[in-house]
Amino acid sequence: MADILNDFRTFLTTDASVLSDLGASKVMIGHEPDMPNECITLYPYGGRAPEPNSPLKYNGSVQVRVRASTWPKSYNTCQTIINKVHHTASVCSNTNGRAYAINSIPIYLTHDDEKRIIHVCNFDIKFVKY
Repeated sequence: MADILNDFRTFLTTDASVLSDLGASKVMIGHEPDMPNECITLYPYGGRAPEPNSPLKYNGSVQVRVRASTWPKSYNTCQTIINKVHHTASVCSNTNGRAYAINSIPIYLTHDDEKRIIHVCNFDIKFVKY
């Protein structure tokens, strides 16, 4: 799963439009730090086990959390990520897979203790069996 998260981070950080609305310079994996106020953090969560007769060899899932000081920054960045990633074959460069957005709009998660807004978007990664 680490390869998927690293590939996902590389995909997001090499596309300037993803980070420009937020003003974030880094995409974190697995741990959301207290600072900066604006950040993107990727979290893995379990996929289904492969089925013996399925054309898929692996399913994995990634949650993207976008934290920002304002609602528009958080929401718009999350929507930009959904638009860029959904059904894209080049998200995971080391594998033959596509990322599919589970939700087509950002989901408001919460305000944190510092009153920063957090939206999430979730993706299934489906890898094709050869």
